[in-house]
Amino acid sequence: MRKPVGEGSSGLTAGGLVGKNLDSGLIDRCFSKAEITAGSSSAIGCLVGYNAGDIENSHSTGTAEAGSESWVGGLVGKNSGSITNCYTTGVEIGAGGATIGRLVGAQEPDTGSVTNSYYLGSAGDSAAGTPLTEEQMKQQESFVDWDFEATWRIAEGVAYPKLKWQPMLPKECVYFDFHWLSWDVIKGANMSQDSVTSKLSLPAKGPNGSTISWSVDDPDEGWIDPATGAVSRPAPSEGDQDVILTATISKERAASRTKEFNLTVKAASPSGGGGARPDRGHQASQARHRAKPEWIRQETSLLPLN
Repeated sequence: MRKPVGEGSSGLTAGGLVGKNLDSGLIDRCFSKAEITAGSSSAIGCLVGYNAGDIENSHSTGTAEAGSESWVGGLVGKNSGSITNCYTTGVEIGAGGATIGRLVGAQEPDTGSVTNSYYLGSAGDSAAGTPLTEEQMKQQESFVDWDFEATWRIAEGVAYPKLKWQPMLPKECVYFDFHWLSWDVIKGANMSQDSVTSKLSLPAKGPNGSTISWSVDDPDEGWIDPATGAVSRPAPSEGDQDVILTATISKERAASRTKEFNLTVKAASPSGGGGARPDRGHQASQARHRAKPEWIRQETSLLPLN
C-alpha cells in the first residue's frame, strides 16, 4: 500500500502498515510502500512505527520523515521486539536530534533483536541489520536462511526480493519465463538436441505471460519451421544439419531476452521415410528430364533393340 501518514503532527507512532505492533503481535509476509511525515517526539517507520512483537518475512520502501527527539526507520522506527528475514529500501529523514536508521531507527539493547535482515545502504546507517549494495540486494545468496521456495522469489540481477503473493513486474516475468524455457519444454518426442527427427513443441507464451517468438539462423534451408516447429529431415546424401533455434522472450515495458538452442537435424535413413525432404540431386535430375523436348524423348523410345 502507499499512503501519506501523519502530516507533521507531533508525538505520533505511525507506520506504513501499522503504528504499533505489541508484544503479542505477529506481522508476517507483509509489504508497505508509504510516505510518512511527523513532527517531534514521534516513532515512525515505513512498515511499523514501534515494534514490541515479531516481524517476519516483510519488506518496505518509501520515505519516513520526523522532527527532533524522534525515532525514524526505513522499516521500523523503534524496536524492542524481534525482526527476522526482512529488508527495506526506504529512505529516512530526521531533523536535528532525531535518531534515524535505514532499517531500524533505535533498538532496545536488552529486548530488541534483528536476524538476517538487510537494508540498502552503508555500514553504520542503521541501529541494526546488515547493509547491502544495489547489486547485492538483487542476489539470492545475500539473504541468509531465507525461504525462496515458499515465501520469497527473486529475479537475480533484475529486481529486489518479492513475496510470492506480490504481482510480478514485467521484467520479472521475462526473467522467470527465460529460466523456465528449456530443451525439455520444446523437445516434443525428440530425445536429445543432437538428434532431432520430429516436430518440436515451440510455446508462444511463457507461464508468467511473456511472449515467445522463434527464429532460425538460416530460414531458407527450411530444416525447422519456427512458426510451427515442424522438422524436415535432410536426404541421406545431404547429411545431418546443424540449426540454431532462437527464442526471444518479451513483455511490454521490459527488456527482452534471447535463448539459443543448438540443434542437429538428423538425415533420414537410406531406406527413406522419417519425414525426409527429397534428395536435391535427385530433384535436379528429375527437373532436367522433364525439361527435355518431346521429340527427343520420342526419338529415344524408337531406338532399335539389339
